[in-house]
Amino acid sequence: MDENSNLENLFDEVFNEVRKASERLNGYAYVTPLVPSKWLSSLTEADVYLKLESEQRTGSFKFRGAMNRILSSSVMERERGFVTASTGNHGRAVAEALEVAGLTTSGGQNSIYLPEKVSSGKLRALSSYTVNIEFTSGSDCLETERAAVDAAKRSNRVYISPYMDLSVCAAKRSNR
Repeated sequence: MDENSNLENLFDEVFNEVRKASERLNGYAYVTPLVPSKWLSSLTEADVYLKLESEQRTGSFKFRGAMNRILSSSVMERERGFVTASTGNHGRAVAEALEVAGLTTSGGQNSIYLPEKVSSGKLRALSSYTVNIEFTSGSDCLETERAAVDAAKRSNRVYISPYMDLSVCAAKRSNR
C-alpha cells in the first residue's frame, strides 16, 4: 500500500467513526446552537459562526467524547470500570457520562486522576459525582496521566484518554 492509500483509509476510518459517534450520541448529547458572529465576520470578511458548547452537558464539548467512549465500550469494559486523567473538564465529562449511562457505583470502580493543584471550582463540580478522585503531586498534566494509566493497568480497568482515543476524538467533531 502506498502512502496515499494509507491516508485515504485513515480518513475513511475517522469519517466513519464521526458518523457513528453522531448516531450514538443522539438522545444523550445536546445539539448545541450555531450562531452567527457579526463582529468576527466583519473582522475576517467571512461568515463566522460560533458553536455554543457552553450549552452542552457539563458546559463543554468534552462530554460528547466521554459519552461516546462509554457508549461504545463493551460489557466487559463496563464491568471492569474506567480511569481517566484530567485537569477538570474531561474528568467532569467522564463522570457525567458514567452517570448518564448508569455506571456509577459506590464500590469505587471508576477513578479520575487530578493534579493536586486543580482549580477549586473544577474540583467542586467533580465532587457531586460518584467516582473516586485521586490526586497526584504537583500540577503536571503528564505526571497525572501517567499515574492514571498505571492505575488502570494495575487494576485491569479501562483508561479513557482525553485526546488519544478515536471514539473520544471523533465525537468531539460530531454535530451533536
